[in-house]
Amino acid sequence: MQIPIYLCNQLTHLDDDLFKNQCHLTDLNLSQNRFTHLAFNRLFRNVNRLQSLNLSHNNFTSECFINENFNLSKFDTSLQKLNLSHNQIKEINFISSVHSMKELNLSHNQIEAIDEQESIFKDMNNLIELDLSNNQLKAITYYNIFIYFLMNLLPEPF
Repeated sequence: MQIPIYLCNQLTHLDDDLFKNQCHLTDLNLSQNRFTHLAFNRLFRNVNRLQSLNLSHNNFTSECFINENFNLSKFDTSLQKLNLSHNQIKEINFISSVHSMKELNLSHNQIEAIDEQESIFKDMNNLIELDLSNNQLKAITYYNIFIYFLMNLLPEPF
């Protein structure tokens, strides 16, 4: 499958039918545009095998993802990389657990806290890289996140 790349433009909107006939789409880069919202469920309604989604360097907020019903569960077994860096995201509770996720980049946003209600990482058993750098983190009370990562990094007992 050819990988459509729309990065480094001035895009603010995508037609809901843009990926209508792209059910085999695996990688999508929409970074470095001017998106503030996208109709995710309509835009990706026929896309079932997405492995990498780059939405970095846009103007997305947490509310955008919540209001547009950003639902990654349809990619539960395929999505491995999600880049939401360099946006205006304050809360991350809109990210549903995706079992296949290996890399999640949330750097350069406005995230202030990760607390016990933020259980998005609970079922991400394949998560290798979580980037929360350059946010406004003041509290990480969900310490199990780090214990989880440590357990995943340790070799399995014989």
